[in-house]
Amino acid sequence: MSIAELRAEYHRRICTEIIRISARGARGQNVAVSYPNFADGSSGASSRIAWGIVERLGCTGKGQAITGQTAGRLFEQATRDYIEKAFGLLCHLRPGKWLYSTQSPISEFDQYEHLSGLASIVARKRELASALGTDYIIAPDIVVCREPVSDDTVNQRGISRCSEGYCQADTSSGSQSRGAAPHSACQHLLQMDSLK
Repeated sequence: MSIAELRAEYHRRICTEIIRISARGARGQNVAVSYPNFADGSSGASSRIAWGIVERLGCTGKGQAITGQTAGRLFEQATRDYIEKAFGLLCHLRPGKWLYSTQSPISEFDQYEHLSGLASIVARKRELASALGTDYIIAPDIVVCREPVSDDTVNQRGISRCSEGYCQADTSSGSQSRGAAPHSACQHLLQMDSLK
C-alpha cells in the first residue's frame, strides 16, 4: 500500500465514522441551518470552511449522530492508525521500534515526570493549588515516540567516522577506514547515559 492509498483510506474512515451533518435553528427564523459536526454552527466562516473540507473529502455526512467527545476520540484513533501505518512504510528512513498512543499522560515522559510529583504536592496543599493552578498533567492527543536503544546497540558497529557529511562505521581494530577523515572535526563518539 502506498502513502496515497493510506491517505485515501484515512479520509474514507473520517467520512464514514466521524463526519455527520448537524442542524440548528437559525436566529429568529423557523429554518434549520445545516453544518458539519466539526464546525462551530454559529460561525459562518467555520461552517464554510467545514463544508469545504466535506466537499474535498467527498463525504455524505450520513449516519447516526455522535457526540463531540465521541467524534474527537474517533478522530484521534483514525489519525493515530494512519500515522502508524505511514511510518511503517517509511521505516527505511527512520528505523527503530516506534510507539503510537493516544491520551498518554505527559508525566510518562522523562522530561515531564516531575509534573506528577508537583501535582501530588499541589493536591495536598490548597494554598499552592490556588497560587499555581492544578492542570499540570495534560494528555496529548497523539504521541509518537521511538523506544530508546541501549549503549550496546548504539556502539555495535564501532565508532562512526564522517567524511564529507557521510558516516561509516569503523569496524577495524584501531585502524582507520579508507575514505574516513582521520581526526576530523566530523569525528563522533557517542557516550550515552543509561537509558530507560
